[in-house]
Amino acid sequence: MNKKLTQLSLIIIFALASLQLSAQTTVQYFNLGFGGGAKVSNNGIYVCGNNYPQPGFLWSESTGRINLGSTYTEAMGVSNNGIVAGSFIDSSLIAPSGNPTMRAGYYDGTRWVALEGYPGYPVLDEMTYNNADGISEDGSLIVGMQWLPTYRAEACYWDSLGAIHMLGRTGGQSSRAMDVAKTSNGFVIAGWDGQASGPDRRPFYWDPQPH
Repeated sequence: MNKKLTQLSLIIIFALASLQLSAQTTVQYFNLGFGGGAKVSNNGIYVCGNNYPQPGFLWSESTGRINLGSTYTEAMGVSNNGIVAGSFIDSSLIAPSGNPTMRAGYYDGTRWVALEGYPGYPVLDEMTYNNADGISEDGSLIVGMQWLPTYRAEACYWDSLGAIHMLGRTGGQSSRAMDVAKTSNGFVIAGWDGQASGPDRRPFYWDPQPH
């Protein structure tokens, strides 16, 4: 009798341990729909992504998937409060072909807001003006690139007032800023820079504070 009770106890203990282990290792999976995810906010609440040629999207567990516009848009980065940095087709910015232009902007929860281009730099064609690729966790800084009249691109960022700042090109080719992080004494930007006589892309980070 005691032997049977012992065996039964061992079976119960093993079953409970298996259930506990299963609960600890089960992965929660969310299907966000068509397209692909691009970035997750630093607090893990928001996901943004793209679904060419449909609008980009923003997703959270509380809201589900939200399309960012009614035409093609690109969602490249998202802040902790759900502001999305990317690009959209601006019908008020006309390319030499007569078509509206894809330009850098951010989605503020209701609409796309345009980010200014560098003064004096023209729209080269409907896909070649500027792009936004990343945003700080508080939504105050956005990074990307501005196309130059020479058909080279230069890394840039937009500050909290929407003013554009160019970051330069050290290798003679294009450069692009992809992400930004706030720090205790400012911010740091990461991206790539091209070299005319070597790799067409080299990783870099840009720190406005001297070392």
